[in-house]
Amino acid sequence: MSTHKGYRLKLPTGTLPLPPGAYEIGRSAHCQVILEGAKVSRLHARIVVDDRGVAIEDLGSSNGVFVNNKRISRGKAAVAPGDRLLVGDVELELTVGDLPSTVPPDARPSGRPTLVESLPSPSSAATSPRTTVTTKAHALELLGSVAERAIGTGDAKRAEMILEGRLREVLDAAGVDSWDARSRELAVESALLLARSLPAARWLDFAVDLLAATRTLPSERELSAFESAVTRVTGADARKLQHYTTLVQSMPSSLEKVRSLKRLEALLAAVCGRQ
Repeated sequence: MSTHKGYRLKLPTGTLPLPPGAYEIGRSAHCQVILEGAKVSRLHARIVVDDRGVAIEDLGSSNGVFVNNKRISRGKAAVAPGDRLLVGDVELELTVGDLPSTVPPDARPSGRPTLVESLPSPSSAATSPRTTVTTKAHALELLGSVAERAIGTGDAKRAEMILEGRLREVLDAAGVDSWDARSRELAVESALLLARSLPAARWLDFAVDLLAATRTLPSERELSAFESAVTRVTGADARKLQHYTTLVQSMPSSLEKVRSLKRLEALLAAVCGRQ
C-alpha cells in the first residue's frame, strides 16, 4: 500500500491518522474520536481537515478547548503540526506522518460524516459509490486499530465503546448493500475480537447475524476467529448459528462451502456444549 504525508492526532491511547474530513471529539460512542476524561463533554469539539489545513472548533463544551494553552472563544481555530490541544482534561497533539492512500485526498462523501468520511464542501463534486465504500472500509480499519490498542492495555470495555456504534451501522445497512465486502469482513473480525476480549456472547452472535444478513460464506480467517471466540464465550445463541448454517447449506455447491459447513457444524456443537 502506498502512502502520502498527512496529519495525525496523538491520543493518550495511540496515534490516529487524519485524512481530509471532519471528526467529532467527545465521550459519546457516536464520536469519531472518543476520549475519556472527567472534564470531557459527550460532544466536545470538532476537528476539520481540508486543503487549507486543520482547524478545531468547540461545540459548546463545559470545560473548553485550548490550543497551546489559549482557550478558543468562538468559531474555529487553526491548528498546525506540533500544536498541543487540551480537550477538557485530555491533551492531544497534531503531528505530520505517512497516511495510507486508501482514501483519496480529495474524497468528499455526502451525508452525515462518520469517522474519516469528509464533510461536503460547496466546491466538492459528488463522489462515486466506490469512493464512499472505500472510505467506510478505511474508517473501520482506523477504529479497529484504536480498539486494538485499548485491548492491548487491558481495556476491552473501551474498545467496545469505540467499535459498537460503527458495527451497528454495518449490520443495520447490511440488507441494502451499502457496505462492501471489505467493510463486512472488518466488521466481523472486530466483533469476534470483542467476543474474545471481553468475553461477550453478544458479539459472537453479532458476527453470525452479519454473515447471515449479507448471505456470505465465512472466510478461513473468520472461521478461525469464530473457533477462538467459542472457546472463551458462554451463552452464545445456538439458534442464530443453526440458522446461518442452514443458510450456507442452501448456497450453491463449492469446495469452499463444503469446508465451511464442516467447521460450522463443529462450531454449532461447541456452542451447544457450552450452554
